[in-house]
Amino acid sequence: MLAHNILYTYIAPYLNQAGLASQTDVVLLIFGITSVAGIGLIGVFIDRWLRLLVLVSTFGFAIASLALGIGSHQPAVVYLTVAL
Repeated sequence: MLAHNILYTYIAPYLNQAGLASQTDVVLLIFGITSVAGIGLIGVFIDRWLRLLVLVSTFGFAIASLALGIGSHQPAVVYLTVAL
């Protein structure tokens, strides 16, 4: 939850720096849709694979953070990592 709150708080300044300020609504829409889909997917598998899901989501967040830091000037990278 903290990661989501941080993203919502700092997404507009980040997108402004990345040259995507006019796309804030699209980025937040992608983030929202994939969040709902992720919650549904995790809900199906959480009883069986809790440890694996925690590790995969932590690794995915780390990769997404790294990609956002390195590829911030490439719109495709921003969209893919926000979806991840």
